[in-house]
Amino acid sequence: AFRDLTPGFERDFVSRQITFWTSELFLRRDGKLVKIDKPDDANASVHREWLLVELRSPWTVGGTTHPAGSLLAADFERFLAGDRTLHVLFAPGPRTSLVAFAGTRNRLLLTTLDNVRSRIEVLSFADGAWQREPLPGVPDAGTASASPVDDIESDDYLLVTSSPLTPSTLALGTAGVGREPERLKASPTFFETTGLRVEQHEAVSKDGTRIPYFQIGKHPLPADASTPTLLYGYGGFEIPLVPGYDPVSGAAWLEKGHVLVIANIRGGGEFGPAWHQAALKEKRPRAYEDFAAVAEDLIRRRVTSTPHLGIKGGSNGGLLVGNMYARRPDLFGAVVCQVPLRPGPRLSAAADHDEHPRRPRPSRPCPQDDGPAREPRQGRALLREHRGGPRRRRRQQTEGLHGRARLDVPGAETRPARQMRPCAGSGLCPSGRGRSTTAPARGGPRADGVS
Repeated sequence: AFRDLTPGFERDFVSRQITFWTSELFLRRDGKLVKIDKPDDANASVHREWLLVELRSPWTVGGTTHPAGSLLAADFERFLAGDRTLHVLFAPGPRTSLVAFAGTRNRLLLTTLDNVRSRIEVLSFADGAWQREPLPGVPDAGTASASPVDDIESDDYLLVTSSPLTPSTLALGTAGVGREPERLKASPTFFETTGLRVEQHEAVSKDGTRIPYFQIGKHPLPADASTPTLLYGYGGFEIPLVPGYDPVSGAAWLEKGHVLVIANIRGGGEFGPAWHQAALKEKRPRAYEDFAAVAEDLIRRRVTSTPHLGIKGGSNGGLLVGNMYARRPDLFGAVVCQVPLRPGPRLSAAADHDEHPRRPRPSRPCPQDDGPAREPRQGRALLREHRGGPRRRRRQQTEGLHGRARLDVPGAETRPARQMRPCAGSGLCPSGRGRSTTAPARGGPRADGVS
């Protein structure tokens, strides 16, 4: 339960979390709870006189179907009285998605992704319609977030931006005035960026879907495909991967002339709920095919080659790279598998809870990002994927939620994934979290810089 303290709009609300992705919202009025009419999987919030509804599935109202990923606004009191007039604040496109929104006193700050590039707009309601203008100071390729200083008293906002080559910067601005925000403070730089460039490319997955990825490194690269390259992925929980400033990776990896790649595979939130839902349950292999497609594209473009290509992922990303080790060991020279989120038929709603420990534990099973297949047809579909694949005899087995991961391959020694190829100081895992505390695998570090 929570209270809206906005002067003139004081209201009490009660929220009921049904599952990880579904909820109900009630207004407490005259001692009774009045349910807000919305789809269970939609998020609803209020800002002054407005009810804001963010959709995760299509919603048909008054003969109009609003697609998943839309943000709608309605006059709160009129909506309660039965009026279903909805204003479309954001409608997703094939390569655009909603990231966040926040209200100042008189305006809304809307953060979106356009082909995985951050955009922020200022929305205001005047003369019966919503007006919009771009918020200045947002980098073309990088992260950006805007939050109100005091949504009751003013239209001032704080803007935090960063890019792969520019550290985090904090700025103060006023929404609606049309001028650049005032820079207040910036984090120090930790690595030399001269000669480095951020590029965006696309790979084509097995089913023809275009998969974007960011490549960060020196330019131009050697033409002999010898550049050590670290490919990172996640692909879960509708979380988009937008490149930001990473001082450790920059100092330990990029400064040495190596390349860092971020893959925007299905399962994430780069293109809204549909992109996330395209890699759930029996469709989970689509995420693995996307990741493999990015790796193949890097090799095709001669950015790198298999002996020089390493992959890294943690949690949901740990499961991703573990599958890559089992399905496509021919593509990679090293794997850094961190705290993999365990799949399996007995995995319950705890997976979503443990991935987001601040979220309440659902009262009954909810949709999973990385397993299990709860219906027989889903299980059969997954079995067909593995039996029909080129690595059908390989079997991935994981033990423990967010813990020890084992990758069993016939004819190979079984060992923890984190020890499958220790970094041994090569710098392949810039964060250091993936470094093994045991002795290196047989042969020690490889001479080519990827161990």
